[in-house]
Amino acid sequence: MKKSLSAILSLAMAFSMFSSVALGADAKKTSADFTDLKDLDAATKAKFDEMISAGIFDGVKEGTFGLKDKMNRAQFAKVAALIFNLKVDTSLKTSSFSDVKSISEDPANGYALPYIEAVKAAGITDGYAPGQFNPAGDVTKEQLATFLIRGLNKDSEGKNKTGVSDKTVSDWAKGYVALALELKLLGNSTDGAFGGTSAATRDLLVTSSYEAKKQYVDTNKPAKASVKEVKAVDYNKVQVTLDREVDADKATFVLKKGTAETKYEAKDKDVKWSEDKKVATVTLKDGQKIVDATYTVTLGGLDASTVDKVSGEFKGENEKLSKIDFVTANDTVARSKQVRIQIKPTNQYGQLASMPAGNYSVNIPLPDSNATVKKSSDGTKMYVELNTDIQNIYSNYNFTVNVWSTDQREISQTKVFKIGEYPYIAKIELGEVKYNNDKEAITASGNEAVVKMTQYDQYGGEITVNSGGNQKIQDSKPNLMPKNSGVFDEALDTKIEDKDGDGIKEVIVFVKSDKKIKTSGEFTLQVWGGGTGSTATIKVSATKIATKVELGDFNKSNIATNDKDIYLDLIAYDAAGTKLTPDEIVDNVKDNRFNISVNGPLDFGPSDNVPKSMMDIKGQVVTAGEHKGKLHFAKVASKNSGSVWVYINNMTGPDNNKSKPYSIVDARYPVSIKTITEGANKAVAGADIKTKYQLIDNYQEVIKDNLDGFRENNSNKNVSYDVYASVANSGGVQFKLTDIKVNKKETNQISPEGKILSMKDFSDKEMELKTSTTFGVGSTDVKFTIRKYVDGQVTDNNVSSVTKKISVIDPTKEDLRYSLAPLDSLFKTLDDNAYKGDEMNRLADGTSKLAREVKIEARDTSGSLVAYPAKISEVTADNISFVSTTEGKPVNNKGYVLGNKPGTANITAYFLNAKGESVSASGTVTVKGDAIKMVTLERDDSNKNVSVGTYNAWDLMGNITLKDNYANEFKNDFIHKYDKITKVRYLIKDASTLADGKTAIAQVDASQPDRIKINGTGTFTITATTSNGLSVITTVNVN
Repeated sequence: MKKSLSAILSLAMAFSMFSSVALGADAKKTSADFTDLKDLDAATKAKFDEMISAGIFDGVKEGTFGLKDKMNRAQFAKVAALIFNLKVDTSLKTSSFSDVKSISEDPANGYALPYIEAVKAAGITDGYAPGQFNPAGDVTKEQLATFLIRGLNKDSEGKNKTGVSDKTVSDWAKGYVALALELKLLGNSTDGAFGGTSAATRDLLVTSSYEAKKQYVDTNKPAKASVKEVKAVDYNKVQVTLDREVDADKATFVLKKGTAETKYEAKDKDVKWSEDKKVATVTLKDGQKIVDATYTVTLGGLDASTVDKVSGEFKGENEKLSKIDFVTANDTVARSKQVRIQIKPTNQYGQLASMPAGNYSVNIPLPDSNATVKKSSDGTKMYVELNTDIQNIYSNYNFTVNVWSTDQREISQTKVFKIGEYPYIAKIELGEVKYNNDKEAITASGNEAVVKMTQYDQYGGEITVNSGGNQKIQDSKPNLMPKNSGVFDEALDTKIEDKDGDGIKEVIVFVKSDKKIKTSGEFTLQVWGGGTGSTATIKVSATKIATKVELGDFNKSNIATNDKDIYLDLIAYDAAGTKLTPDEIVDNVKDNRFNISVNGPLDFGPSDNVPKSMMDIKGQVVTAGEHKGKLHFAKVASKNSGSVWVYINNMTGPDNNKSKPYSIVDARYPVSIKTITEGANKAVAGADIKTKYQLIDNYQEVIKDNLDGFRENNSNKNVSYDVYASVANSGGVQFKLTDIKVNKKETNQISPEGKILSMKDFSDKEMELKTSTTFGVGSTDVKFTIRKYVDGQVTDNNVSSVTKKISVIDPTKEDLRYSLAPLDSLFKTLDDNAYKGDEMNRLADGTSKLAREVKIEARDTSGSLVAYPAKISEVTADNISFVSTTEGKPVNNKGYVLGNKPGTANITAYFLNAKGESVSASGTVTVKGDAIKMVTLERDDSNKNVSVGTYNAWDLMGNITLKDNYANEFKNDFIHKYDKITKVRYLIKDASTLADGKTAIAQVDASQPDRIKINGTGTFTITATTSNGLSVITTVNVN
């Protein structure tokens, strides 16, 4: 047991790989600094990055991590002390173990002496044998498991745990291994066994130590976060370490030097957080550098209840050059027109010094070498560049390279190199992928991914654009293939070029100029050279291209047999999760992105309202009009069930297909009449009574379409309905149907027996019932009855009815009370000057749409409204600064008031009451200065059939009504007359073309923007839009 525990100690250390180099003494590194870590998956790479950057692990040599190397017990002890935050006394020179020596006596393992004592004091191990630690010994997997469990203070739990049934694990370790597996610190090998007695390798040590450290921190973290340490980690970077994680998406920082402050907002691009959200690296802004001064960093943006100490400070210092090293390991370089020997001038932080290349000099005793010091364009490398393809200088020739700082001559480095043969590509590495669109993927035309590529010659030197002799090295052809059985996108292409002009070629993945991306996903970029290859992942996320599809709702809650024009929402999202617009959905349909099908009684196809020209080539999706981008079913053939299916072509996964089941119900038909506006039940002869009704079907829904044609279930007979209006008078009153107005249109040719109204003209339309001035008082019943016809014959003359009872009263016998009807606020029209002169004239003739009609209300003694035809002679105001009125100027027995300046005025209307007496009524009106804003825009017809000719825009849309925030209503030609405030514009889209295939059949008249010229047959849509975005659309069929 002791042997195992001791082994555990050295195991953890192995992870850090000390190999005689003190851990973390050099520059802060990541997995990118090691060539054998480049193929790790993203999740594993993140774990390595955290452990390496924290100084817990390093490489076995420059550029190599040593994934499968073993680690000894001394190394393990140091890792254990670091991940479990043990107290280490670095002043110790003598160990309690006889085989643990100081660094002077044991240069290889002596550095670990204080760490070995720390793990012993923590009770993690008491050695390998009595009085011995065995610092150079290996660590097995089961020893590692035991160490991690003890480090997490779970020793008792591990001892008492039911052990694993695994012959590869020693009996004493089975409980520890079982608990380590349960906590996911370690896992079994690919053969299913744990392999307890096998030596633990460095890759396993990294991942297991990462998990143990994470669990240790989670268990021991404080209740509130505090700034633990602030320090400079490079010439322009400050590292802020907290004692627990915080919400990095909300955290802000203020960096202060003296009185100067720099603020870093939440999610600032100059702040990089560690994966555990405990360490933030802040880069100084605007090219600033850390100088000799005291800096303070303050954490903010977080809930006060979650933080404790929020500030920390450090003493900055000017950047200093510490040393110069040769990074190039090989002492042989190629014979070439351009050779680069990499060097690393290091600052006090262990990072590449920021001083420019001009701060260094180089001496090489070679004729025509043209040696110079250069820095890469991204500032990450520095090298000596020279020519070794020199006349009379041959292979195996030795030369010396001496580099020094011109500012600090004492800092220099010298190395002897040998000239080899002409270079060829021996190895290729692909590195970081950068996208030129500030995103993490290629999304559209013009985007490209630039992949860092390093090509090495046979000596390990970097190949440049000028490498070789008179004949340059030929580029390899990159290969791009979709991952996970995806589909290749022909819009993508590759090339190799020196994109940034630094002499090193990159691989460019780009979108061809004449193509559009149609796929989303990951692609593998592969480049071969020198018998080896390297890969990188390229992400493609086509914008406005559907990668996820949904089917929304039908436009009817009940789909009935014989229904027409059924629409179903087609919803799609691109790879970024952005919902596609109807126009974008139509583009995807035209590109054959979707495969759409239906079974059951719904039939795709055109209809009278959606002609073929308004649908895609398959007759499934509406391509123009207000239902653009929706699936369209022309009719319902029968009562049955079915499903609608939609697939995204050439895509796999749960988001690429959806279905929508549906069931058809019995045919709909009208069953009742619903009163929407009751209107007055009493009237003075000659008054108008306004009412509104809706036709309700057998599903208790308002009948909005198919109003004039029905078909019974399981029958081929033609069924129709109408509304019959009749009047029953009594007491001498007369009420004629010739006095009915439907939707503000006079009806004609009314017989004495009654009036037949079409369902379309009746349902949901305002009607005015006019009483006669030539007959006496009494009561009348106006009855509206639904009648049913089968093959033209009435089969039911009273499906349903509603009766409006009206009493025409004798005003001389009733005590009516009169008042001004409430007035909505007015706009300061005259003060605004937009229509000052025009509106005074329109006020006088009663045509102003900015003036308000003054109305009189009459009520009986019970307070019930009585319809009364008031005759107003004039309207006056007590303050003409605020309003103007029709004072002394009656307009067809009506009175009006117009706003002038903001304020409130009292107005009085003079009129004849029902008895013919001259009386008055007073009230108030308010004028406001709020700008006029359009709030509603409506049109009557969604579809219109016309012939070739020139039309008013509103005639093509079946009347257009616009209302503003003052309740002013502008209709048809008045919209154009008030264009300074209505600002309605008309747009023709999706138009068929004339014989030339280019000219649209309809165009807006440039000289009269409210007039539309139609020059050919076909279809188009006309859209009316206000300046604040209100919009309505009508589809026009030209016969």
